[in-house]
Amino acid sequence: MINDKEYIEWSKIHIPSTSLQRRLIQNLKDDIQISINNESYIYEEPYIYQNNPTGNDSTSFDPTVDQYYLIQNVLNGNKKRAMLVAYMWYKYKYNHGFNTSEWPGKEQIDGDSTLQPAHIIYRTLPGGKIMVKNNNSNGENTYLEILSYENGMYAAMLPLFVVE
Repeated sequence: MINDKEYIEWSKIHIPSTSLQRRLIQNLKDDIQISINNESYIYEEPYIYQNNPTGNDSTSFDPTVDQYYLIQNVLNGNKKRAMLVAYMWYKYKYNHGFNTSEWPGKEQIDGDSTLQPAHIIYRTLPGGKIMVKNNNSNGENTYLEILSYENGMYAAMLPLFVVE
């Protein structure tokens, strides 16, 4: 006989989730995602997203055409946390993870602050594709990339390949 705690741990592994959506989220890290599930914001582990910027529903599996990202959700979907994760990836190729601290700037990230790095915020579309929501790159060639789920939660988009 097993105790309550052991049963809960066993059931997490062996009893399928009642919600198909939840089950899909549990398997995010097992495959490269070609669409963004708006319920994925709760997932703490990073997952790989493949974007075809040409707008086609298909993918080419060619890193010179498709864009590959590590999507790192952050605690409370906080934009300043996502900004710090994206910045640390850009600067050091280090993923600070889900529980990172907030961007240390004293002014709001959305304002005209000179303390904010150049960045682009993408939003999700029906069907799981993404498009630019806010372009705050200020014409820079290098910028951070942030994902805005449709519920207002944010995640860092960490590019895996940069084609020059």
